Amino acid sequence: MASSVVGTPMEPVPAVKWSSTTAKGWSNPTGQLLRPLDDNIWVAERTFFPSASAPDIGGKTTIIKLADGSLFVHNPLLLTRELVDALAALGPVSHIVSASLAHHGYMAQWLGNFPNAVGLGPPGLADKCPHIPLAGALGDTPVPALAADVEQVWVSAVPTFSETVFFHRPTRTVLVTDLLMHFGGKAEGYSWGSRLVGAVFRGPVRRATRSVLATDRAAFREQIGRVAAWKAQRLVMAHGSIVEGDVDAALRNWFPFL
Repeated sequence: MASSVVGTPMEPVPAVKWSSTTAKGWSNPTGQLLRPLDDNIWVAERTFFPSASAPDIGGKTTIIKLADGSLFVHNPLLLTRELVDALAALGPVSHIVSASLAHHGYMAQWLGNFPNAVGLGPPGLADKCPHIPLAGALGDTPVPALAADVEQVWVSAVPTFSETVFFHRPTRTVLVTDLLMHFGGKAEGYSWGSRLVGAVFRGPVRRATRSVLATDRAAFREQIGRVAAWKAQRLVMAHGSIVEGDVDAALRNWFPFL
């Protein structure tokens, strides 16, 4: 069921511990409000500061135009009036998805402004955040309205995130929230702080994900294996730069058991 935007002013910005802006930089390299990646898929790229003293780790909201003409929103970040207007030009918002237990800060704001959109989150989010009006929990099977466009894998073996990874078949794009990140170097405009964060994620955080956070390693390998089997051509992560082309190499680098 498609949505309509209600009222002005918009639903207020929630009191979250991080901040998100539209400033141009490595995390928003084109400075666009919405950057097209392919037919019917866009990203809203933002700076993303986990705390007042933390460096920018970037943030991406991905918008997909479904076969029925409505919009699927993945990883909703700060919603602004300008973004609402840009989305209205693309189509009605029908689904808003927070795919990780760590990425729900702006979910209520989006659902407040798109009250007829279907809100979906990971198992456990409804109990953690009862104020968010979710329509259901994510899993391995897409809801019927999405099945013609996307596939998904619930990585239940990492309950810290309880993340569902999505695959948009028409553009062969994988959408990931917290399971992996991709940070570039100084030549790509990354600040030293962002490069340091990237090194931490490539090192201890990557190892911890597969050796500590994964409570069932065999299940984890099987679930990530299903993601790799999609043979995607594009990888969009909530944090870091988009990978175009050699997605298999990026996945193998992060998950060497593949």
